[in-house]
Amino acid sequence: MATKKFKSDVSLEQNISLPNKAASRALKIDSSGNLSESTVTEAELEALPSDVASAQADATQALSDAAAAQATADAAIPATEKGAANGVATLDANSKIPSSQIPAVAITDVFPVADIAARDALTVGSGDGEVQEGDVAVVTDASADPSIISGAASYIYSGSGWILLKSGDDVLSVAGKTGAVTLTAEDIAYAGGDLAGADVEAALDDAGSRILVLENATGGNVSDGDILETSATLADNQAVLADVTGLAFANATVRSFVVQLSVVRGSTYEVYTLTGVQKASSWDMSVEAVGDDTGMTFDITAAGQVQYTSTSTGNAPSVRFRADTTSVA
Repeated sequence: MATKKFKSDVSLEQNISLPNKAASRALKIDSSGNLSESTVTEAELEALPSDVASAQADATQALSDAAAAQATADAAIPATEKGAANGVATLDANSKIPSSQIPAVAITDVFPVADIAARDALTVGSGDGEVQEGDVAVVTDASADPSIISGAASYIYSGSGWILLKSGDDVLSVAGKTGAVTLTAEDIAYAGGDLAGADVEAALDDAGSRILVLENATGGNVSDGDILETSATLADNQAVLADVTGLAFANATVRSFVVQLSVVRGSTYEVYTLTGVQKASSWDMSVEAVGDDTGMTFDITAAGQVQYTSTSTGNAPSVRFRADTTSVA
């Protein structure tokens, strides 16, 4: 039978029967252009769109899960970098950074308190608001501390007690000098001018600290040989010349002096004025006295040491003296 060919659309008014073909199979065109059945069943063909959609959804979800997993992996910190150098700090069970990961000098708390009693009432421990080694207490009124006269002071906690750091009344400098200070006459300032030639009296205040009472008399420069008011107790019945301790003038420093010296022996009182001049290798000294006869005599050695003798009255002479001097040119 001849093969019929159709050049346009063909309408079929009845089913086409394909003998010897398996039922419920999809048709396919093979490589030769012939129509034949495939291994795909009718049910499989009808279910294909749903399966494709499900597979597509599964693939999309898989891609999303893979991207999320990659992001999580990228954000993760390697275990080797936790609590390690050039890594990150970790938290302990109390949500705090362990002290082993914090420099020892990084933690210092300051506790302002009103007085020493409030300082001692601070709680020592390891919690927030508790004092630990290295913490500092600033005490507004530290006068209860025997080493503090008045004012504020700062203390550091050593782990077993408080150590004074600085008191508010500490002297920072004297005449512009710090450290172990030694003053000379030139270091002492006076509102009325230089203290040279001034009368300088020494006294003790109620606290026992030495103070200076300065009375500007004639002005000029203070001499290095001047002697502040000094007291001494001499011997009764001193027949041989003996030194008046503290009343001496160095030949290399002092050219002349005027000494005011008062003597008290029992109920007798006398004031002496000693005037001396140093002549290279010797001294000349005049002695004038006003008051009772206390039985005292005074002389000076070639080295500038003032000496005395005393009669026997049963009372040791109590003396006070001071000296104004001029310097060797």
